[in-house]
Amino acid sequence: MSQIQAADPGFTIKQRLMTSTFAIIVAFVALSVFMIHILKTSTENVDALYNRDFL
Repeated sequence: MSQIQAADPGFTIKQRLMTSTFAIIVAFVALSVFMIHILKTSTENVDALYNRDFL
């Protein structure tokens, strides 16, 4: 990719947009990993959710 030039206002807006999008993706991945960890540690909740959703 091309280098991001801080002097150009168009690139700063693009950089802010990419930074915020990256932050949202990182937060979503962290939340997903956290929820999967919680569900894996409690097998009763996993069985209850599985039975409720798919059966």
